[in-house]
Amino acid sequence: GPATKLMQAYLSALALAESFEGATWPNPPVGSVALDRNGVVLAQAAHEFAGEAPAEAQVLAAVKSPIDTLFV
Repeated sequence: GPATKLMQAYLSALALAESFEGATWPNPPVGSVALDRNGVVLAQAAHEFAGEAPAEAQVLAAVKSPIDTLFV
């Protein structure tokens, strides 16, 4: 159901962040996932290295349709 899609997206954002732990120092590792109103993933990204665009900025730049939920 809808709650399951939200939880999956949340866990995906966490997994994206964890996959770059230590590489983003002195910034924290961050993952981001955007969903539409039906729970479909529109975009996802991670802050991979210090000095690179933040995960949420990458997601917002990639999405051209309305976002219902954004996990960061």
